[in-house]
Amino acid sequence: MHKIGLLLVFTLLLVPLVTTAQLFGGIGVANPSSVTLEVSNVAPRPGEVVTLSLTSSQLANPSSLVWSVNGQVQNTWSGRSTVQLPVESLDRILVEVNHSGTLVARTIINPIHLDIIVEPQTYVPPTYRGRGLASAGSQVRLVAIVEERMRRNPDSYFYRWQVNGQVIGGGPQQGLSEIITSMPNGRLVDVRLEVSRPGIGVIGSETVQIPLVSPQVHFYPIHPLYGFQKRSLRGGYTFGINSDINILAVPYYLAITSVGRAEVDWSLAGQRLTEINETGSLSINLRRQTDVEQSFLQFRLTDRFNITQQARGELLITH
Repeated sequence: MHKIGLLLVFTLLLVPLVTTAQLFGGIGVANPSSVTLEVSNVAPRPGEVVTLSLTSSQLANPSSLVWSVNGQVQNTWSGRSTVQLPVESLDRILVEVNHSGTLVARTIINPIHLDIIVEPQTYVPPTYRGRGLASAGSQVRLVAIVEERMRRNPDSYFYRWQVNGQVIGGGPQQGLSEIITSMPNGRLVDVRLEVSRPGIGVIGSETVQIPLVSPQVHFYPIHPLYGFQKRSLRGGYTFGINSDINILAVPYYLAITSVGRAEVDWSLAGQRLTEINETGSLSINLRRQTDVEQSFLQFRLTDRFNITQQARGELLITH
């Protein structure tokens, strides 16, 4: 009895093992578990192109590959292992790959539109038609806009913000769709955002660069009859028939928080104008001087609580 049992076990061990791949390989179809479908981006934005690549060591006849998108066979993709898929909308995309009539791979692509709105918190005059630009030391409001096929509450997402590689808030935070952050020194600031959903992970990312400018001062004449003139005195000012003029210094791109508390410093021909500086006035009255031909009018605003916030300018006065 024991001899028969040993003989049976020994006989079974001699039978060659046949893998699933070998069985499929006999009819030219790959084992679906051995097929890899790589997708360059599973959460693209509309307008982008996604690359899909199918790899398998067991495809006996790759020319028999048939691709379909949302149930529609893509005839131009037949027999190709790598294809390009344009994304046209936010609708979900189902991609399936068949080989000799057998489904070997499938994937779902969920397009997402992710934007970062940049709102520099810097000052520009009401008459300026553009918008403020960020400067080093000023604050910027960053707002994330997430669009999917199915509308969701912005607070349902997790947001991970990075400014020049530094993570804001220590990591992903739910509902943090907007932040206000200070701009570091430099010419360009990199902002990266990753958006994720619970149980799914990262569904999209976006990167923007914020250019930084230096705060500036522009000078404007104030006409005795017509008031503030919108055209600045960029080429200097030459006295005409008038013996005096009122000039207003207007800062651009200075942090909003700095405008009201910045210290004023006027000087003319290198001499500080102490009296007007003590008043903190942004305007000055100049009188024609007969003993000099030209002189420079200089102005500076300095926030002593934020030394990166300084705006300065100068104007050539011809008497």
